[in-house]
Amino acid sequence: MSFYDDNHKNEIAKINRLWANLTELNKLAKTYGIPDIFQDNGAKVLQQLIYLNMSILPGREGNDYISASGTEWEMKSINLETSASGFSTNHHTTHDIIAKYRQVPWTFAIYHGITLT
Repeated sequence: MSFYDDNHKNEIAKINRLWANLTELNKLAKTYGIPDIFQDNGAKVLQQLIYLNMSILPGREGNDYISASGTEWEMKSINLETSASGFSTNHHTTHDIIAKYRQVPWTFAIYHGITLT
């Protein structure tokens, strides 16, 4: 493919069509408190929030999500295409963090690439 030949123009048109959908997805994500679907698994988080009917809890400290009933949750996901070692959590895990984790229910999402299985 040469620069800006017909094949290149077709690829540009294709990415522009697809990107419009991503823009719509990002607008939806913002309504859930996710500013960028390309950062911190934003699109996957959005998918889980919608499927589980939960809302994000702001900030990096504390639990991740809250259900419609008011229960706070910790949410973990794994991409089996890039991680064979299993789910992971805070690399600074302490007794206090473990005690916090024991106070709330957890959800686990398993992905193959970007496909939730």
